[in-house]
Amino acid sequence: MCRIAAFPPNFPRLEALEILANFENKNTDGTGSVYLRDGKFIVDKWAKPFSSIIKNKPFLSHMPHNGWTIVHLRAASHGDNRKENTHPFIIGPWAFIHNGIWSEHNLVRLALSKQVKMEGETDSEVAGHFWNIIGPKKFSETVDFGGVFMGLHANGNLWVVKTSGDLEIKALKHNKVVLASEFDRQKYEQTIDALHGWYQFNKDGEYLKHKENKTSWGSGYPYRGSAAYTGGGGFGSRSSAFPRGKARVVSGFSPLDHDEDWRNDRSFSNSDFMHGGVYSGD
Repeated sequence: MCRIAAFPPNFPRLEALEILANFENKNTDGTGSVYLRDGKFIVDKWAKPFSSIIKNKPFLSHMPHNGWTIVHLRAASHGDNRKENTHPFIIGPWAFIHNGIWSEHNLVRLALSKQVKMEGETDSEVAGHFWNIIGPKKFSETVDFGGVFMGLHANGNLWVVKTSGDLEIKALKHNKVVLASEFDRQKYEQTIDALHGWYQFNKDGEYLKHKENKTSWGSGYPYRGSAAYTGGGGFGSRSSAFPRGKARVVSGFSPLDHDEDWRNDRSFSNSDFMHGGVYSGD
């Protein structure tokens, strides 16, 4: 599996490099990053390991930055090790990265073949085009199992969809969060597993909203105990249900509501998904 991370505004470069180095492991088939500057995506990517890139390139030298930076370390599952198959992919108003294997990509590739020209062979690029057409909310409802998908919109907002796989969230000061496939447990104790569903974060690195759309758990049980507020975004504290130090995040990063009305978020409609045939990212 690949590894991904999203660093909020003003996140320190050296700390970002430490997080990435912690989970490089066998994810050595490509390294890429993207951020926004003056409304344009700035992409750096190579079909080479992260550890070799930082020896020879000033990787993430723009950090600390005044917007999101998303990073991808690739473990190839579809397509050769070449730049065209290296994340991120710029598709419409989105910079897109993916961790996981999406088995339905060939069907969607075929369906889009007359209107979209793919540059590479990855399932991730196909997913990015599908995301661009229907938007992240509808995408999260349509793709049942395929990993974690991230899209940085040209307006600066970050959208995340988790359908399976690994994604942890860590609360920071000033209501910001940092996201990564995994964190060093020695340094980052109070992290939580992202729910299955979609998340939206604003250009300042703050959580806006999310919707859970699948409640099954691969291991352990949903966190139901009392959650101690940490002062950094309302994450749950360490729980015996999560021996690795993770708690479950719920609506607004607060303790689980007993009536669970938040599961039935009706704050958006079908008109939110599309704008002129392509998701507007609002």
